[in-house]
Amino acid sequence: MSQPIVARPFAYNPPPNPSISGTIQVGDIAIGTPTTGFTDSPLFWNGPNEDLGYVIVYPVPTGDHPTPIFGLTAYLGFYGTKNMPNPLSEATFLELVNNNFNQNFTSGNDASDWLFANGYWNSWINVTPTPTATVAVTQTPTGTLGVTLTPTPSITQTSTPTGTITPTPTPTPVDGWYFYTPEGTLAGPPNSNGNTIFIGPSNSTFNPNIATNVYFNNNTNGGTSYISQFTDLDTNGGELTMTQGSNVATYSGTALQYVLNPTYLQLQISSASQIIQSAATPFVSGSPITLTFNVSPGVTPTPTITSTSTPTTTPTGTPSSTTTPTNTSSPTPTPTPTTSPAAGSVVNMTLLEVGGDVVLSGAGTMNTTSLGLTQLFYRNSGVVPQASQFGCGLDGPGPFNCVIFTGGTITEPANFGTGGVTNGNLGTGDFFGIGFANSTRRLFVPSGYTSGSFISGTTTFNSTTLATLGATPGTYTWSWGSGANASSIILQVGV
Repeated sequence: MSQPIVARPFAYNPPPNPSISGTIQVGDIAIGTPTTGFTDSPLFWNGPNEDLGYVIVYPVPTGDHPTPIFGLTAYLGFYGTKNMPNPLSEATFLELVNNNFNQNFTSGNDASDWLFANGYWNSWINVTPTPTATVAVTQTPTGTLGVTLTPTPSITQTSTPTGTITPTPTPTPVDGWYFYTPEGTLAGPPNSNGNTIFIGPSNSTFNPNIATNVYFNNNTNGGTSYISQFTDLDTNGGELTMTQGSNVATYSGTALQYVLNPTYLQLQISSASQIIQSAATPFVSGSPITLTFNVSPGVTPTPTITSTSTPTTTPTGTPSSTTTPTNTSSPTPTPTPTTSPAAGSVVNMTLLEVGGDVVLSGAGTMNTTSLGLTQLFYRNSGVVPQASQFGCGLDGPGPFNCVIFTGGTITEPANFGTGGVTNGNLGTGDFFGIGFANSTRRLFVPSGYTSGSFISGTTTFNSTTLATLGATPGTYTWSWGSGANASSIILQVGV
């Protein structure tokens, strides 16, 4: 007889809502059983199969978490170990918790207790340690090993055991970068050692061939700094090769497409011509990714670099790729002067033809300190090329769906084409963009957005082209603030 699938219904049920009969309440989350606790208001969602891996449920107070049902979003999200190696092991549960909540637990019990205390339900079952017993083994004339186990962890050996005892080796973690969020979700920037995330046309992806932005923390999982190599790419552009096992993907990028932040490097992939070598298969979670580089020698390359995926040293002194993660692998090239506004907080965006559609996609951070003053507002997801306006992400219902900044000055392009208003058909992620209010250029962001925090969203225009939208290929920049408060949005259309 097969075992029943273990899954539960969950709902977002914050105060002052009363408790729901047949459920338990953890923070703002109501948890039912397969036969009790269902209601239509609030709406319940069936959780993942807990036989296949550990599950963490977290609230999404904004109610904009994507779901498999077109046009319907949720107030709950799920993390799980189902697609990770050894999904029901304590080590895998700890990896899920530590990576998604920036913690450093070494015990599943401690991690689970912390999750519950902070309003996150999880399926880990606390393990009660077995009391340590005292065992006495009497030595016999045949040389049997005599061992006394005391209440302390010490073991006293009173004779030499026969045979060979082979110690269990302790696995050494492979250095490199690891995915820190499940595929198909959105998370903050990679602020912890060894974190990487690939952003695809919608949410995160493990497939580098469809990624539009890739992010690597400045340090490996083992704490080795790659600031020197990342600075070279940020200054001069070049090639970045990602390797996982025998799977290899290589990209090229200009200095503008590489953006070095305080904790991570971002590469914007805005054109198929940047793909030097495609990965044979999608990457997987739980396996390390290593990086090698071929940095352009003091010039800014175009996105059509044609060097091979395994660079070699040439007599001209072109820096060669290296797998040694040190800061002394090659001299730092002389920086090429640039007027790029990429310093400070940057949101990198693309407007590209994908299949038979056009996709507007963006991710990064914004510093809103210099803009000041806000008011509730309503904007649509879409583009207005002739007026240099766009809205990206899931716009949601009215009467207000965002906050608009009414202070400060935004420097802008006159337009990014000749097209008029075109509303998007499908949005995902955060909602943000540039528009007009009171005849002045204004930035709008989700309600509750914190200056400097990570933001990411997409909008799809079905069955159309850039020409139909009236969008002209090129690079367009909106910028504001200065010094530590400098910020910009960089949109690349069709390039």
